[in-house]
Amino acid sequence: QKDDDTFDDDIESFRRRLMEQSTSGATPNTPPPAPASAEDDVASFREKLLAGAMEFDRVTEAQNTPEATEWVQPCGGPVGGGLLIANPDAFFEDPMFQGKYGVQGFAPGDLPPDRLAELLPVVMLYMHGDLQSAGFVLNRRTGMMMGDLAEQHGLRCFQVQPIWYGGPHGEGQLSMVHTYPQVEGARKISDGLWLGGSFEAAQDEVTEGIASGWNFKFFLQVDAWGAGSLEDEVRRGWWLPARCSPQVVMKIRERGGGTLRPKPMWKEVLELAGDEYSAVQEDFYRKYDIGW
Repeated sequence: QKDDDTFDDDIESFRRRLMEQSTSGATPNTPPPAPASAEDDVASFREKLLAGAMEFDRVTEAQNTPEATEWVQPCGGPVGGGLLIANPDAFFEDPMFQGKYGVQGFAPGDLPPDRLAELLPVVMLYMHGDLQSAGFVLNRRTGMMMGDLAEQHGLRCFQVQPIWYGGPHGEGQLSMVHTYPQVEGARKISDGLWLGGSFEAAQDEVTEGIASGWNFKFFLQVDAWGAGSLEDEVRRGWWLPARCSPQVVMKIRERGGGTLRPKPMWKEVLELAGDEYSAVQEDFYRKYDIGW
């Protein structure tokens, strides 16, 4: 049975072609585009880069306005639309916790604290219930962009959007999170956050100037738990659960000029939560900020 949380039927065949090509190198059964001159290719590429950069600057500026409120609030347990923030003591002491998120074979003292903080997962739950919970890891890049997979297959926008690693489950599953309730078929996660819907409709919204491509995030695979599993991880001290604003999930976090890196998301959300949660990151940095 198809999961309602992935793209709708109109994107299923498209996604299969993308994944088949990216994993097997096969050429999809579609006619090739008309040949273009090198000058045309360069002009088109330059135009897309410029448009993307201007849109990135506009959305980043909008996200930094007072209206774009970022907040995180500790809560007593997992909640749909909320965050799971890794407890560093549990993460670096439990090989099972590390292995689930692909972090193994090093000692915490091998890296400076900011780099360690980047390894600590922050998960947004898009659903939580008695029988199943699921979400996306927010701070893991795959190293791919949407255009790496699909530009030659009719993708009209989103080419420079990164594809995030959503988690270890649902092999090949591609999902989108966004802020637009009008996208046909989208399912509400929480106030201001929506999941999936028609990919074609999403592209229409962007190409018509109604929506910004930077208010969509794309995730490959998901994080998932069966009945009682997530609650067990919380009891074992793996996670610090919290509620959050949509801006925290959708915020564009990019490196600054030169060698500057953005503040690790794990540190940022704990600072926003304040009090006991902020104390967790303060203790972490005191513990590992030695000799760096």
